[in-house]
Amino acid sequence: SQFDQVELRAALRTAMEAAQAANKYLNATEPWKVLKDDHQRGLTILFVALSAINGIRVMFSPFLPFSSQELDNLLGETHGWSREILKPGTTLTKPKPLFRKVEPDESSK
Repeated sequence: SQFDQVELRAALRTAMEAAQAANKYLNATEPWKVLKDDHQRGLTILFVALSAINGIRVMFSPFLPFSSQELDNLLGETHGWSREILKPGTTLTKPKPLFRKVEPDESSK
């Protein structure tokens, strides 16, 4: 893997691609809408998305350790570096943003 060869840029690129794929999945499946009509299917979509996010959390751990730890806490269990399979029915903590949104005029400062 890229981590074994200390290819940090490639490893970070892989993590970013995984995050983009998870985001694309959430946008395509729209679980917030599906839950209203087909609750079980909505829960399945959320479970798949959260499982992907858990794997992404591990991939970002070397680059964003504190954010990865916060995400671990939000997922309701302590997994550390392990990509354990999330257990269906696990109670999640109330989500909160991990990062502050940077407005375009702020990014040029």
